[in-house]
Amino acid sequence: MCQKSLIALVFILLLVVQVGAQEKEMSRFSFEFASGIVVPTKKINDSNFDVGLGFDGLFLYRVISKWGVFAGWGWNKMEVEESYVGKGVCYDETGYVFGIQYSNRVGKKPLSYYLRGGGLHKHIEIEKSDGEIIDDTGHGLGWQVGGGILYSLNKKWGLTTGVNYSSLVRETDLIGSEKEINYKYVSLKIGLIYCF
Repeated sequence: MCQKSLIALVFILLLVVQVGAQEKEMSRFSFEFASGIVVPTKKINDSNFDVGLGFDGLFLYRVISKWGVFAGWGWNKMEVEESYVGKGVCYDETGYVFGIQYSNRVGKKPLSYYLRGGGLHKHIEIEKSDGEIIDDTGHGLGWQVGGGILYSLNKKWGLTTGVNYSSLVRETDLIGSEKEINYKYVSLKIGLIYCF
């Protein structure tokens, strides 16, 4: 039963890809939803973080043929077994992302690559495992660079995969002493793009 389902899924995907190959360039406006893993690149206050999860929702507008702007909202969560605030806490980073994008089609194929650079306006909440918020850093600015690949399924839909490097530095005065949270991570995400 599982083999038949897999064969049917592969057949449907090949059919969609074939239809996508015959379509023209995607429109100027699009919405992207992507989700995946978040990998910390450094310790925060001597705490080792586990690989986390996150998602982004972005509106993109192609200003001219290869250049566009984007803005949206994102959420990333990383857990740590033991930190300076106790055991079993997680760091939730939420807020806005914005920037510019360069994209280029690969020949006549329905495949494009993109490069992005921009800013973050996010905050970090430190939470206990039961959901109680211990601290909130307040919103502040950070930055992000990244790139990825877009595969157009048809004129309206596409698949995307990408990698981003993000940096957000915030301060907290938890436990009576001011500490800097230097939040740096790589996110690897896959998602869907809808053009309208």
